[in-house]
Amino acid sequence: MGGSAAHRAAPFIIGILALCLVGAAQASGQGLKPSRVHFVDRVGNNALFRGNEPLGNGSSETFAYDALIEEITKKAYLEANWSMEGPIYLVDMSFEYIEHSDIKAEENFFNENTHLGRYIKYPIFGAPFPPWVVGEKMVKYLANGPIWVADELPKRMGALRSLLETADNGGGNVVVYGHCEAGCDRTGEFMAAYYMQYKNMTVQEAWEHDTSDCGREPYHLNEFAIGWYCEYLKLNGLGDHLEECTITR
Repeated sequence: MGGSAAHRAAPFIIGILALCLVGAAQASGQGLKPSRVHFVDRVGNNALFRGNEPLGNGSSETFAYDALIEEITKKAYLEANWSMEGPIYLVDMSFEYIEHSDIKAEENFFNENTHLGRYIKYPIFGAPFPPWVVGEKMVKYLANGPIWVADELPKRMGALRSLLETADNGGGNVVVYGHCEAGCDRTGEFMAAYYMQYKNMTVQEAWEHDTSDCGREPYHLNEFAIGWYCEYLKLNGLGDHLEECTITR
């Protein structure tokens, strides 16, 4: 199966994954949950945070900008001993794809308030099966390309890191806020990938960090993708600290 075949199969794979995740996403509820907003990393004056859908409670029309900025500033101090005193330019990085009213509310807010930040849509679907159920040759083949046709994690990790390293807000801060609806599943997958690649966490440490930040474990399709990204890092010489990619409970 060549690269072109993998891309031809992408719509089918994405469709199946999307259907599997619909229930989990719809059950998560609306409204910014301060307990799920957490500091992830600091690069110079810029930072990465994670959390859930940043809309006003009970409304899919209002982006909770002030409440989110307040919580980000609070968690920067509590979790990173960092007093963010300059103006914040917010990059709203959404992993959603079926929450159409939420997506529209976020897009509209930043279209109307370009001076406050911008919106990035990075839909995350997960993986249909884990690497530990297939043979070594198949793991090497899939982890190096075909498994990422949907989520594009290698490409997106590079783009995020480049943004954090180069963005300039004139003495202020550029904050990337990565989120899905619940802040647990799709967010957990993406952040676990970041933890492993840039924070030198093992897959187990990344998994436990996800669970602690959210209050529950990520959905199993996202768990599978975390395992695959661990394999990708190992195969490409980016994970010397990763001995194995199996998550244990």
